[in-house]
Amino acid sequence: MQLLKTRLGRSQAADTKAVFRRLQHFNQQRLERARSLLGPRQQLFLDFLPLLLHSNHPSLPGFKSLACPAGIVQFDPGKEMVERVKRHLSPNFRLSAPTERPALEAVYLMGSLGSIAHAPSSDIDVWVCHRPELTSKERLELRAKCDALSAYAASALGLEMHLFLMCAEEFRAGERKALSGEDCGSTQHFLLLDEFYRSSIRLAGKYLAWWLVPPDENYSLTFERLQHGQRRLAANLLDLGNVHSIPAGEFVGAGIWQLFKAISAPHKSLIKLLLIEAYAREHRHLPPLSEEVRSALHSKATKEPLDPYLQIYRRLEAYLLAREEHERLDLLRRAFYFKSELRLSQQRDELSWREKEMRTLVSSWGWSDDQLRNLDMRDTWHIHRVRAEHQALVRELTGSYRFLQAFASEHKADQLISSREMSILGRKLFAAYERQPDKIDRVDGDLTPTLSDNTLSFCYLGKADADTPNWAVIEGRVSLSHWSQSKALREGDSLTALICWCLGNGLINSDTRFHLASDHPEHHRGKLESLV
Repeated sequence: MQLLKTRLGRSQAADTKAVFRRLQHFNQQRLERARSLLGPRQQLFLDFLPLLLHSNHPSLPGFKSLACPAGIVQFDPGKEMVERVKRHLSPNFRLSAPTERPALEAVYLMGSLGSIAHAPSSDIDVWVCHRPELTSKERLELRAKCDALSAYAASALGLEMHLFLMCAEEFRAGERKALSGEDCGSTQHFLLLDEFYRSSIRLAGKYLAWWLVPPDENYSLTFERLQHGQRRLAANLLDLGNVHSIPAGEFVGAGIWQLFKAISAPHKSLIKLLLIEAYAREHRHLPPLSEEVRSALHSKATKEPLDPYLQIYRRLEAYLLAREEHERLDLLRRAFYFKSELRLSQQRDELSWREKEMRTLVSSWGWSDDQLRNLDMRDTWHIHRVRAEHQALVRELTGSYRFLQAFASEHKADQLISSREMSILGRKLFAAYERQPDKIDRVDGDLTPTLSDNTLSFCYLGKADADTPNWAVIEGRVSLSHWSQSKALREGDSLTALICWCLGNGLINSDTRFHLASDHPEHHRGKLESLV
């Protein structure tokens, strides 16, 4: 029996080491893909980022003080890296002696970087994982350094980078920060961990313990056994916890948070809102996407890491096809294409790996060349086309809100988001989406409407009855007798409100010409121009 246990132990150790080597290989592949999406100087900054966090030196970007917590576990930049830093950042740089107890456990990328969906305008999220014993003062100093690195990336490299301080022990305990512009506050935990696991790329420090636990085994027991049986490997592992069953309340909180983000980026948020809906409907019989990635890692059948955004798309495509919701699927496909910021109608001699994969995807959708050209010319879309897309988005977002309300009611699931944060998000959603008679709504979202003719006609229609609008604004120069033959951009009871709507949606600039079509004796062009 003891011999059998010994053999089983050796077999498990061999399997763990094989998975660990595959994890290292997958991580390197994804890191190379991530670097390929950046410019040369941005690549250098990404390469140097672990060293910038590892060392405090007055000549390096992000330096705040010599007392700032520094040092990354198991990180050795090596002579070549030090020489590159001297050559590109600071000739006076000297690497200080390693600290006895490094303050940082790991540095990870997460999000779209390294995936088909990462575009030049996409931001980059970095998790800076620190030890739990850092004091409040030390955390503030580290926070200041991270902010300085973000500012340097933005000003010197045109790179929008957010560095989040994370503590594995506190994260496992469910501690989350208050809601902010880039932080989801208490709205999610396991959903955030699911996204992190399926998209993370290790830059330095410890590996994630979760990857080494087989998908069909108990996480806590297996990790504990690994800690006792392979102590050397376990010492180099970071435990953020398991993605087990996601509480129903998280779907509600995360959905409300994405609705808030959809105010400024509706197409991008639409993808995540649909994923939250699919998760919520299928959470009892389909595992989260991160489990698919872990299964692929433990399977010898695949040699390539899964693209996290292609994973999302394929899960959502299957979900919408099963529900026979083809209009929503078309909207998802447009949102996915816009997120990539690729323009496949433009012919190029050499295609990047993103372009090749997107061409394969678009071909499977059956999109024609004309359809591609139309989508690629979205910067010049006419106001009517922008309004049609905006209305489709609003219908989808409104439907998402109703689904979340019904789901929360059915599962009594609204308690996981704090009342304060729910109030903040609720006010913002109300301001953005609630329809009011005198409200000047924006129709662009993440698209910019244009006019083919830089002339606007404001037509006075008179008051036939209480439900008939007084005014209409029409593109081009039209007469009062022929206005009904043209499609109005907007109708309303107030000339001032129509002018405000045109200004708010970017339809009026210094070159715009105005025409007043009215038979009312008190209306004249001078009054119109003075109102503008």
